[in-house]
Amino acid sequence: MMDKIKLTTLLLLTLLKGLQAQQIQLTPVLIGSAGGYSEGSWGSLSYSAGEAVIVTSSSNNYFLTQGFHQPNIVQNLELDLVSKGESCRGAKDGYAAIKVNGGFAPYIYNWTPAVGSQDSIYGLETGIYSVTVTDSYGKTSSIEFSIELERTSACFFHIYSGITPNGDGENDTWIIDGIENFPENSVEIYNRWGDKVWASKGYDNNTAVWIGNNKNGKPLPDGTYFYIVTLGNDVHKGWVELTN
Repeated sequence: MMDKIKLTTLLLLTLLKGLQAQQIQLTPVLIGSAGGYSEGSWGSLSYSAGEAVIVTSSSNNYFLTQGFHQPNIVQNLELDLVSKGESCRGAKDGYAAIKVNGGFAPYIYNWTPAVGSQDSIYGLETGIYSVTVTDSYGKTSSIEFSIELERTSACFFHIYSGITPNGDGENDTWIIDGIENFPENSVEIYNRWGDKVWASKGYDNNTAVWIGNNKNGKPLPDGTYFYIVTLGNDVHKGWVELTN
């Protein structure tokens, strides 16, 4: 239902009675979404929301010669954006929320890329986005924005350069601090001849962790090994010393 709108335009009537014409002004009325009518000595008017007022009958032979149009009920849409960047590359924890001012609900939200259809979207990664909002009268408004990489403290990680899997409870596994913030990571271990001896996706220092073994689960000999740790678009390379 549309809210009642107070008419700010006076209705100008030309009244014809016999051969003499005169003009009067009507007091502005409230027109609701269901319409209505007004009566007076000049006759009666019927009206409905969004339409011009017209004369439907006149017991005194008064005729409406000039009417008016109801003010435009379609309001402009204004969009306010609240957003948060991605905490670190690959985390996919950015979000955006749109507040609509004006127009008439319900609203339709079209996001590009197609990440949802609500006024709030979560799980965004770094990139450029846009949203077009359409109200119930077909009025549209669009806004473009970007989700930036914030690189919060959760992104910082440290790759240790040694592992001693001898069962003493210290450095028995190769720990990479902070890698859990990059769940789509991959880790590869190479020997000095360039052969890949071990690899894992989703390295988490727990269920997916290197303990100095090869890809068949057998212990590797002491020595210097080389790693490639991939975190989305970030690639880290270095060495790690294995001492049994």
